[in-house]
Amino acid sequence: LDACEFVAHVTKTLRTYELYTSSFEMPADLTKSYALVIDEPISLGDFKAAANVELKVFADGVEIADDALLVTGQTAVFYVDGAEVLSLDVIMYGDPSADGVVNSADLFTVRKHLLGSNLTGSQFKAADVNRDKTVNSADLLKMRRYLLGLDKGL
Repeated sequence: LDACEFVAHVTKTLRTYELYTSSFEMPADLTKSYALVIDEPISLGDFKAAANVELKVFADGVEIADDALLVTGQTAVFYVDGAEVLSLDVIMYGDPSADGVVNSADLFTVRKHLLGSNLTGSQFKAADVNRDKTVNSADLLKMRRYLLGLDKGL
């Protein structure tokens, strides 16, 4: 499988998960434009079973165990027949604090960003819950409404 076929395979297989891209064209460097986006807390083992793919996930360069949660900032490395074919950042929208759940720590993280503490990379993408490529008060409001149960999803 080439990278395009693999992305199509993963997208079709996961169904409840998505591959997020910042452009509509297939970029030359997949690792900079795509991320593995998870919608809810899930362990690596459960994710691998649902996806039916060969996958290793790393946090700060250390491979995580199957019972560990997938969280923002990790790196998911996909394999076909033992060969690495794709490496993606893991993102959970609304979880810029990277603890695997959307909670008040995430509101605090976004609030700090709005006051001048700059989020970057995966944390920035996770905080951009309305997906407009900026993190602002609209994202903070959407997260707050989600935590209060006023909105169903991020």
